[in-house]
Amino acid sequence: MRTLMHQLKLTALAALALLPQTLRAGESSGTLIQLNRDAAQLTAEDWAVDFEQMKAIGIDTAIIQWSAEEGISYFTNALAFVEVYPAIEGILEAATQKGIDVYLGLHHDSRYWDHVTGRARVLKDYFYVRVAQNEKLQLEMLKRFGTHDAFKGYYIPDEIDDINWRVSEKTPLMKNYLAKMSERLRANDKTREILVSAFYRMRTAPDVFASNLKELVGGSHVSSVLVQDGLGDGISWKYAERYVPIYYTMLAEAFRDSGVNLWIVIETFTRNSQPREPFAAGSADAARVQKQINLARPHASKLIYFTFPNYMDPDLDADAAELHGALSAAPEKKAPGTEPEKVPAKP
Repeated sequence: MRTLMHQLKLTALAALALLPQTLRAGESSGTLIQLNRDAAQLTAEDWAVDFEQMKAIGIDTAIIQWSAEEGISYFTNALAFVEVYPAIEGILEAATQKGIDVYLGLHHDSRYWDHVTGRARVLKDYFYVRVAQNEKLQLEMLKRFGTHDAFKGYYIPDEIDDINWRVSEKTPLMKNYLAKMSERLRANDKTREILVSAFYRMRTAPDVFASNLKELVGGSHVSSVLVQDGLGDGISWKYAERYVPIYYTMLAEAFRDSGVNLWIVIETFTRNSQPREPFAAGSADAARVQKQINLARPHASKLIYFTFPNYMDPDLDADAAELHGALSAAPEKKAPGTEPEKVPAKP
């Protein structure tokens, strides 16, 4: 084991010698975390080690993508889940020790995309069920973690894509869902922030995507929108450097003075499987991640990595150790006035 770790450190140091010292994503960044049965076995001590390694690369925020999924809950509660794991209890305990802010995702439904592409009448009823389902989960979270200082807000796992809501009779249904969902979250919790995620695959013009996204979250209590950069899977680097900055510029312009923060998700993986095959990926090359950060940095009030546990944990493998090492050794600071202002949580 000691020999392996020594090799991993040497690999990371070698990578550093080749990279410009501009890799770090500013003063503060975050990571998404996807819980499953394996991750649920980690203890508070395990998470404390991970959080310490995250802090070494500037990560001070952990967004748990979901706190429950079909039949499974990742925290102790009174709802009717078949399997219950006290994973979030351990995460919040470790987060308090290490000074990490935690956002708790609501319920993850693997059939969400089937409903989104279905009939409008069915989708309308589905969204009403989602609101009720997630409010029940939130109330249990508040019973368990309501006084926890590390618990900073909520994450709505139902992602917004750039096609289904472009010109559609269903577009008002998504807008209403976000309004109703955030309204119920805010009614039960007056102060914590509310996050939602979106993605694009360059199938819609940048200004149209940006204005549509702004319209969908407009009038809701959503405080930050996370836009996935798509550069690990979906957007070719043949077009990225030319077109992705245009999307970022339009998004930043759309959300300026809107009361909603723009956070950009940096995909730190490279897909190894074909589109019709089960998803498989490995850690991205550190130089590519540097380019992604440089593209996103001028436009986002916060950068979020996808994800530290899967592709950036230095104990995972040599590629992840290389990426972590490159990030941890680049203490680049943003010049005064270059970071977009963070918008306070909506009341």
